[in-house]
Amino acid sequence: NGSSIAVLAEYKGEKILLAGDAHADVLVESIERLPDLGNGILALKALKVSHHGSRKTLSNDLLHKIKCPYYLISTSGSRHHHPDREAIARILKHGGSKKELFFNYKSEYTSVWDQQRLKNAYDYQTHFPEAEKNGQLQVDLI
Repeated sequence: NGSSIAVLAEYKGEKILLAGDAHADVLVESIERLPDLGNGILALKALKVSHHGSRKTLSNDLLHKIKCPYYLISTSGSRHHHPDREAIARILKHGGSKKELFFNYKSEYTSVWDQQRLKNAYDYQTHFPEAEKNGQLQVDLI
């Protein structure tokens, strides 16, 4: 997974980072090499969180290098029980204000983040697909 391909895509002024399974230190290093980074922070519309929300591939350092309102987590959790609670907790604590978490499955590993008391405490919203569309979630980024 350390040799994963990550893609920074831009369309009509909006940027998204599709992190694949890339390690956080590699992403941070790559962000720091971007031209015209301004204040050293990469403004994104969305981050497709690396490796299904693994705690090993999402760091506080990475979250401090980006400004991002939408965090996309793609996993059913059935094989490796992702997303890891530590990874989502890092997003909630270090991922900026007014975050939105998009999960393509509502499972025992993702539904824990749908608690109103957590949403109020950490200023975020959750999005899940309709029950009959588990695994498919459309996110409008423009």
